[in-house]
Order: sequence, then C-alpha cells, then structure tokens
Amino acid sequence: MKKETNPKAKRNGLWCNVLIVAALLLIVAVLMVVLRRNAPASVDANAPLLPLTATDAPTEAPTEVPTEAPTAAAPALTLPILDDIDENVIPGISGSSLRAVQVAVRLLDWGVNTGLGTDEIGEAAAAWLAAKGDDQALCVEKLELVDYAYQELLTDEADDLLDVAGCADIHRFWGSEPVESIEAIMQAAGLRG
Repeated sequence: MKKETNPKAKRNGLWCNVLIVAALLLIVAVLMVVLRRNAPASVDANAPLLPLTATDAPTEAPTEVPTEAPTAAAPALTLPILDDIDENVIPGISGSSLRAVQVAVRLLDWGVNTGLGTDEIGEAAAAWLAAKGDDQALCVEKLELVDYAYQELLTDEADDLLDVAGCADIHRFWGSEPVESIEAIMQAAGLRG
C-alpha cells in the first residue's frame, strides 16, 4: 500500500518548522541583548561561560540593604602551617620523627618569612588548638614532635638530620637562634615554660 502525500500539507509542515526555528533564534537574540545590558561592567565578554555550581548560586536574597558598615570583628587569623602539621605528622608510626623533620623545615620557612607578630601568632595558635576540641591533646603531641625536630635543626647536627630525613637538597636558611614566630606557637601549645 502506497502512502499518498499531499504536497500542500508537506509544504505547510516545512513552513511550521521554519517558523519555530526563527522564533527560537529571535528568543535567543533577545535574551542575549537583555543579559548584556544587565551584566556588570567588570565581566569580560570574551571569557568562557562556566556552569553555575551549587556553591555559586545564591541561597537567599537579602531582605534589607545595610545602611552602614558592619561592626563585626575582623575575621580570625588562621595559620595554615598548623593544618600542615596536623595533616602530615602522625605520632607513633614508623618514620614519624623523619616526617616531623620535613614538616619542621616547612615550619622554619614559614617562621623565618612570616610578617606576623608574635602576639597575633600566639592568639591564632591558641584559637586553633581550642577549636580542636577532643583532638587537642593529639595536636599538642604532633606539635611536640615537630618542636623536637625544630630544636634539633637549630643545632650543628642540622645537616645530618636533613640528610637522614630525605631533605638533603635543603640548604640551611635559618640560624641557630630560636625563631620568635615558632616560639609563639609552642608557647600557645604549652610547650614553653
């Protein structure tokens, strides 16, 4: 059985498809004009568009616009070197003292180069320890291991210790005197009298 087609119906169907595509293109063009008009001036028009993630999307629109600057305290100072110690020093396992030497080298690098004052370092270290809650004693134990390695690195035996710990390529960039910023951390942890 041969299907009969009506050329007029076929032509009308084609025109419907053309009209639908034209309408969609018109909608896209209008949306682009509106979005460009409402885009902030700092947006780079040539930058690639990235998908909006759940963390980018606003969760709630503000209901009231503040009329004066907030009087809240400045954000708390954080010391990422303490997180490094917490993540990379594991007391009681084989090689923990050698790992502590490696972390102590990073601590020395931070301590020598930080521009922070000892008071603010001590306060931040105390706050970091307090936030550890039940893990505070373990964090102090980790700091003790790093402190021991740090004190050894201040001696004449530093080069030998670096070699044994796999840090032979590190050239001693610190002196033999205690580093005040590191001492502030150890004081906050209760490791100094």
